[in-house]
Order: sequence, then structure tokens, then C-alpha cells
Amino acid sequence: MAWEHIRPRADIFVGIPHRGQVSTAWAINMLHALSPYLSRVRLFTIQGHPIDVSRDVLVERALASGAEYIYFLDSDIYTEPDTLQRLRRHDLPIVTALYYRRHELPVTDEMLAYLPERSRPIVEAKRQVGMPIFTPAIWKDFTYTDEKGNKLRSFRPVLDGEFSPGELVEADAVPMGCCLIKTEVFRQLPRPWFYWTLGRYPAMLKDDPSYTIQVRQGAYGCSEDLYFSLVARRRGYRLLCDTSIFVRHESQVLVGGAGRADVIEA
Repeated sequence: MAWEHIRPRADIFVGIPHRGQVSTAWAINMLHALSPYLSRVRLFTIQGHPIDVSRDVLVERALASGAEYIYFLDSDIYTEPDTLQRLRRHDLPIVTALYYRRHELPVTDEMLAYLPERSRPIVEAKRQVGMPIFTPAIWKDFTYTDEKGNKLRSFRPVLDGEFSPGELVEADAVPMGCCLIKTEVFRQLPRPWFYWTLGRYPAMLKDDPSYTIQVRQGAYGCSEDLYFSLVARRRGYRLLCDTSIFVRHESQVLVGGAGRADVIEA
């Protein structure tokens, strides 16, 4: 395999946050996926901290090491041996592979009304027959009105049918499960780079990037990856997803393409 896009001493820091245990299948997959170039990257794992703290520590380690990139790889994401190489080829500040959320999307009548016209029939058909609805883990800004007429700011997943598979898609928020970021980005952004604000009261979020965001009525704030996305966009960075680089997400099964549930194997 040619690694012309990764220098002999690659300045790529692989950061893996986890909870202290990983599945055997994931460990075998990680070994298979990273073994072609373990000598070309720095690999660091961290456990026992909240996810936002873990990601900030990993970034600090990456900056201290002098790495050019940090490659976030979550301990429930299954990749291929060429995944990192293909992300690196883009030479972009922020780029992620495509994977699907491991949790089903609860679709309400109100949500259906806000979905794009071409996506609505597909989602409605799945809902009618009780088919699980898994969505890509990339998001768009979403403003909706509650029953009291209040305008609420949130995110919604980009749905199948809203992009052509294989293209580079710009999103308003991206996940960190399989994401390559130039370390220079973090030198330009204020700290904390990642911050879990979900569940906080609005008064606690005043002047914070996630202020006014409601994931649902009465639930303010956002997860650490959405927070990073908000901060990065404020500084003018584009958030891109290469939908030709498809990786899988571990749950009780592997959530694969088009929300398909696959058997876990390594």
C-alpha cells in the first residue's frame, strides 16, 4: 500500500477516548486498520474522564507532540486500513468519514413537517411499518417553533437523500468518531475546544456558543462535538464529510449504510 500522502515520520496524532473497556471485535478491527502505519503515527488513549475533558487532553497532547494532525477515533467506530490515508489526501482543516448514529431517530409529526420534501416520504414510510430509523451522524442547523410559538434553535441530522453518496458534503456540525483535524485549528480556537453543555440552564450558558440551543423543549445545550462545531464555524472553518469514506458504528449491532443493522464481526 502506498503512503505517499503520509510522510515517513507522519505528524499524525491518533487520539482514542474510551471508558476503560472495548469490545474484542473493535480491538481486532483497530489493529487491522492501523497496523499498516503504526510506525508513522503517534497513538494515545485516555480513559476515566468526561468525554469533553478527554478530547481536550488529547488535543493538548497532540499540540505538545508537534503533530500536524489529530485523528480522533472512537472506540466504537470500525474503520478500514485506507481510512486515514483517504482523509489525509484532502489536506483539509477538518474532515470526517461518514457513519450512522447508533441510536434510532424518534420521528414525531412535528419533525416530519420540517423535513426536506424529498426525505419526508422515506422517513414516513419507515415509521409507518415500524422500521428503525438510523441517520447519518452529520447535522444541519434547525430552527423550529414550539406549541407556544417560541423559536427554538437546534440541530437535525442530514438525511439519506439529501446528498449523493461519494461526495464531499459540508455540514453545520460533525461528529468526532472518525475525524481528522489539523492541529493549527486548535491554536486558533479559544479553550475549551470541547465542552459538554447539554442539560445546563440557559442562565449558565450566557455568552457561550451553545446559548439558546435546545435539543428538545426544555433541554438546553449540546454535546462536545456539536460545541466544537459551533466554535469552529464562528472562526470561519468549514466542516466537511467525505461520504465516500464509510465506517461503521458499534451498538448491539453495527449500524451500517442506509441505517442497515449488520452483524458484528472482525
